Amino acid sequence: MNPGVESLPLRDIHLPGSVSWWPPAIGWWILMGLIVAAVALVLIVRYVKTRKQFSRMALAEFNLITAHYDRHGDAQKLLEDLSALMRRIAVTAFPDQNAAGVTGEAWLRFLDDIAAQQKSAKLPVNFHSPLGQWLVSAPYQKRFAPAQQDVQQLLLLCREWIRSVPRQARPPIASGARGC
Repeated sequence: MNPGVESLPLRDIHLPGSVSWWPPAIGWWILMGLIVAAVALVLIVRYVKTRKQFSRMALAEFNLITAHYDRHGDAQKLLEDLSALMRRIAVTAFPDQNAAGVTGEAWLRFLDDIAAQQKSAKLPVNFHSPLGQWLVSAPYQKRFAPAQQDVQQLLLLCREWIRSVPRQARPPIASGARGC
C-alpha cells in the first residue's frame, strides 16, 4: 500500500440518487401519444360506422319494401309499409321532435321541413303534393290502384327523403322480419 494515499483528503464514494419515474423518457411519451391516437381513431371509426349503419339499414328496408312491391304489385301494402318505415325513421332520427304523435297534414309538413333543412335533399316534389298525400290516406283505403308512374315518383320522393335524413349515432329500431 502506498502510505501517502490514506493521508489524502478524499471523501467516500457517493452513489447517484434513485431514478425518478417522472418525467418519462421520450420513448414513453411517444408510446403514450400512439395509444391516445389509436383510441381516438377507434372511437372515430366506430362513430362513422354507426352513422352509416343508420342510412344503410333504412335504405335496405326501403329496398325490401320496393322489392316486395315489384314482385307482388300490391300498391296498398307498399304504401302501408312505406308509411310505417318513414314513421320509424323519423321517430328514430328525431326523438326530441315528437314525430310519433304527428299525423295528417302536420306529418307531411314535418317530412317537408326535414327535407328543407337538409341542403343535400333533392326531392322531385314535396310531400304536400298529391303523391305525398297517399302516405296519409292510401293505407286506409279499401282499394288503391295508382298509376305505375305515380308509384315510381312516390318511391323516388321517399328514397331521396331517407337519404337526406341526418345520420344519427344510433341505428333505427328494427321492425322485425318483413314478409316478402
